[in-house]
Amino acid sequence: MLIEKLSSLLAADPPGYEAQQLLALGDRIPPDAEELQRLNARKAGVMVLLFEDSNQWYTVLIKRPSYPGVHSDQIAFPGGKQELSDRDLLHTATRETHEEVGVTPQRITHIGALSPLYIPPSNFIVHPFVGRIEGDRKWVPETAEVAEVIEMPLDIIVGSHRVGYHTVHTRYGKMKVPAYEFKGHIIWGATGMMLAELGVAVERSGFNP
Repeated sequence: MLIEKLSSLLAADPPGYEAQQLLALGDRIPPDAEELQRLNARKAGVMVLLFEDSNQWYTVLIKRPSYPGVHSDQIAFPGGKQELSDRDLLHTATRETHEEVGVTPQRITHIGALSPLYIPPSNFIVHPFVGRIEGDRKWVPETAEVAEVIEMPLDIIVGSHRVGYHTVHTRYGKMKVPAYEFKGHIIWGATGMMLAELGVAVERSGFNP
């Protein structure tokens, strides 16, 4: 079964930086622990939710609303920065997921974790956790944080042939970037890199789209 195989793979040999590079802008070398300490990078946790519907597997993304910030209008996973009250970064990810899309922590079965990813524009080191939900889905988006909840089939990210090049608007101007495309949404940058690692992981786990 996909979930059991994926959990074993993430525990033993996550695809890591090599897989993330499928969606990286240039040769992006992750900083080591000493460099992260020098940068005083803030920590964040995000939740990569998986669910099965009609024999098809999906993951869940959100679209951020428009606001004066570096992540305005971008596609992301539910999640956010670690608070002092959080027990650990998994707690951060589940708490933020509850706040942003209405899924209680009790409904999420923890599967494993993808590789941490440093995001230079915001100086965050993001820790992505993978979890499964079952049963009815009734998203309750927090309108201040979430403009749209997107249920995306895993088919979209499995195989390097799924990566295309799209022009996006950034604070540096227009750029052509490696990205996934789903229903008009262009998914690139940090979220794209995490999705790339997820795609390689599920493919190695025997997923057959």
